[in-house]
Amino acid sequence: MTFTGSGTTTLGGDVNYSGSTFVMPGTKLNLANEDAKTKILAGGLVLVGLPVADRIVVTSTSAFEDTDLTKVSCPLAPTTTFKFTDETKTGIAVDVPGAVLDNYWTGAANDGELSNTDNWSGGSVPQSGNAYIFCTTNSTLTKGGTFAPSHITFIGGSAAATINGDFSGIAQIANNSAGIVEFMGAVEFSGNIDVMQLPGVVKFTGGATGVKLTRAMDIHGTYTFSQTGDFTEKTGTTVKSDGIYKLPNGTFFKHNADFHVEAGGKAVVKNAKIENNDSKTLLGTFNGLFVVTNQFSVAGNKKAHYMRSNGGGTFIVNELRVISDGIIVPADKTIMGPGGIIRGAGWVRVVNSGSHEFGSYADWTMCYNTKGANTSTGLPVFYKHSSSSYWSYLTFDTTDYYDSAIGRTITCEAPIAAENAASAAKLRVTVKGKGTFVFANTHDDKNATEKIFSGGLVVQDTATVEVKADAKPGTGAITLNAGTTLALVYSSGGNGSPLLANKLNLPTEGAATIRIDGKRLGSGDYEITTIGSGAIGNVALDLDSAALDGRKASLRVEDGKLFLNIKPDGFKVIVR
Repeated sequence: MTFTGSGTTTLGGDVNYSGSTFVMPGTKLNLANEDAKTKILAGGLVLVGLPVADRIVVTSTSAFEDTDLTKVSCPLAPTTTFKFTDETKTGIAVDVPGAVLDNYWTGAANDGELSNTDNWSGGSVPQSGNAYIFCTTNSTLTKGGTFAPSHITFIGGSAAATINGDFSGIAQIANNSAGIVEFMGAVEFSGNIDVMQLPGVVKFTGGATGVKLTRAMDIHGTYTFSQTGDFTEKTGTTVKSDGIYKLPNGTFFKHNADFHVEAGGKAVVKNAKIENNDSKTLLGTFNGLFVVTNQFSVAGNKKAHYMRSNGGGTFIVNELRVISDGIIVPADKTIMGPGGIIRGAGWVRVVNSGSHEFGSYADWTMCYNTKGANTSTGLPVFYKHSSSSYWSYLTFDTTDYYDSAIGRTITCEAPIAAENAASAAKLRVTVKGKGTFVFANTHDDKNATEKIFSGGLVVQDTATVEVKADAKPGTGAITLNAGTTLALVYSSGGNGSPLLANKLNLPTEGAATIRIDGKRLGSGDYEITTIGSGAIGNVALDLDSAALDGRKASLRVEDGKLFLNIKPDGFKVIVR
């Protein structure tokens, strides 16, 4: 909050504000409420402009504490001290003005030229050290040929500024004002990126280059890392990119270290890319939110690239691409975005002793790898490695991530597989939510001995699992919970039949539905699968009118197998 004008502002009510408070020259602030006094001083009271001896900064209806003097500051004269106006301690004033900054931006020439000596209080353009800038109004500044400090500080209370021109050799940018500071040209940091933003924003519209982030910050615009290293995003902050995060030879994140998003942190990028680096943990301590608005791709040379979450973070990506032996291990909650798709010649690794979830905020597809960049390997998309000591759980949520009233469609064209039968038995797949999970996989897996969801598929909530004609979903059991639907799609005449798992577990309480879709089926018995647990009485039959064509149909169990029986047409008597 900034208070300006020649009068007095009195705060007489409760204050629900925790930021800094700025008092402009000639303005008095009266804190007439204990809550207001506590909150304002806790956030810091900033005296804007040059200090003047005995100037009253703030008053109160009750006495201040001695420690409150330390909560008042003056950026243009950092060594300024403060005192109580009298023995009642109901007012704070400037004691003796401290050393005023030797040289700070005044903009007196009114041309916005940072290289014009007339715009600086000390009469010299900063060519090293720290350049202090204070704009009384929204300003457009131009770097010019001589302005070359190593540090740039926008003083608290400064208005928004747009800066034209390229910068190099910058060690730190600090925006202590509430306004947005926008660099239109390229900014090159000389070392680790040290951008301070309390409470404002620094926007690198022209792009910025540096080694690595060392402070919590927002990034707007393209950012290029010139050296690999850890990236840690602090609690309560957001990393945003209007363009692309870049590393050498990559779009975002070719690294040999870990990426961390702490609880409350958020990283948003347009594109992300990992290629040809050692096994490291991407999103290692991942409790925040990591969003890729366009494409996240991973390529490697038989190296693992992890998205393993140690916490409850969420990974949202529009398109997840795995290329040439790249491996992605999903975070605990991974959400596929609009038009979301998983494709590639590598695989998404379902780790041992892991529970991972893929959600939806649009319909999306797991493509068979012929739609990826490298078609020679024939690897499945979701893949569990050889360990048979631990269970791995993979969940697909068909309810829209942002609108719980909408069900989405997830289409599976690729195998969900395991390295061998023992590890497949410990892979459990769950489909939940309000939407539909479609098995459209008609391809043989070239590398795994077991097919899709070999350890079993569980259907929960009101989700529908649809199996297309000739699809090969696997060898494990399908378990239908009450309220769910199994939709079987037959091709013309019933010649193309959906190939189910070894057995079907029916609800023990409540009812599920088996729906038959497709063109007209011939009369007779259609073997669906072996029945495991549950009772046939807990399943309702729903037939497409074209498939039934006026005939009667029913489900029956014989010798432990589930059959669909369609009665033949009755005799017709035609009277002429």
